[in-house]
Amino acid sequence: MTTEVIKEAARDKAFANITTLEFQIKDTAEDIRFGRIGAITMEELVNLHKGLIKQQRLWNYIAQLIEKDDKN
Repeated sequence: MTTEVIKEAARDKAFANITTLEFQIKDTAEDIRFGRIGAITMEELVNLHKGLIKQQRLWNYIAQLIEKDDKN
C-alpha cells in the first residue's frame, strides 16, 4: 500500500465511524427518551449513550488530524 492509499483508507474509516456513531447516538437518545431499555438498566443505557458521544468526539479529532496531515 502506498502512503496515499493508507491516508485515503484512514479518512474513509474515520468518517464511516463518525456516521455510524451519529446513528447510534440518535437511536440511544430516542431509547432514553421513550424508556426503551431492553435487558439493561436506564443507567447503563445512559452510560452507553455518553460513551458513544465520547467515541464520536475521538473520531472527530482523528478525522481533523487526518485532514491536517493531508494539507501538508
